[in-house]
Order: sequence, then C-alpha cells, then structure tokens
Amino acid sequence: AVAEAIAEKTSADLFSITPVEAYTAADTEYNSDTSRTSVERPERDTIVIELVENAPANWDEYDLVYFGFPIWWGAQSWAVNEFLRNNDFSGKTIVPFCTSGSSPMASSASLEAIAGSGTWKEGLRISSASATSEIDALIAEA
Repeated sequence: AVAEAIAEKTSADLFSITPVEAYTAADTEYNSDTSRTSVERPERDTIVIELVENAPANWDEYDLVYFGFPIWWGAQSWAVNEFLRNNDFSGKTIVPFCTSGSSPMASSASLEAIAGSGTWKEGLRISSASATSEIDALIAEA
C-alpha cells in the first residue's frame, strides 16, 4: 500500500520483487520456529531466492528509485538481497523505505553494501499505509 501511494503521488512505475516460490503468511510467521523464514534466517545473507523477474524491463532508464521492502527478523527480506545482487544501481538515486511494526530503518543499512553501487538516501521506516505525512517526507527526500 505504501508503494502504491508513492507511485500515485509521483506517477512512478511499480515493480514487485517476487520470489518464484512465494512466501505465504505461514512462511513468515515470526513466532513459529518451523516457519520458512525461521528456518532460512541463519542463512539470510547468503541464501539464493530465485525471482520471477530480476528487474523491470526498462531498468536502465530509471535514475530515481523508491525502494520499498518489508523487515523480517530485523533485516530486509531475503528476496530483496537477491534483487540487489542482480542489478546495477550505477547512476541511480535510491530512496529506500521499509514497512515494519518495530524494527528501525537502520537495521537495513546493508542495502547499499549489497547493491555495490548507486547513490543511496537515508530512507524511512513507515509503520502504516495511511501515514501520508511519512510518505510525503520520503518523496521530499528524493
């Protein structure tokens, strides 16, 4: 919902980082030791999550990217890491934002290091899809 609000306010395109093997609600159950994310968590920095598409068809044409992702276990979801490793961010300004109930944006500071290129802005943690003032502040950051 946050990405959709940003796209509406900025006339931006939307692209979804979609794993080939989608994560279900049960897969992301934080309180279950047997959920998929709980099992994958020890390898979250190195696990390979195959994506349906690695980037939008016209990736090279973008110079400003609002980059949104959920926080899992205090860090960006593992599929995000795969997207970052698979793309060249050179010449792009990236404005990251995350959705999280409790983990701060600073917990995902490794985004720039994983991507290896691009100009990364500070970004923002947004806790609610209805946080219009937070979304406006993020857009102003760009």
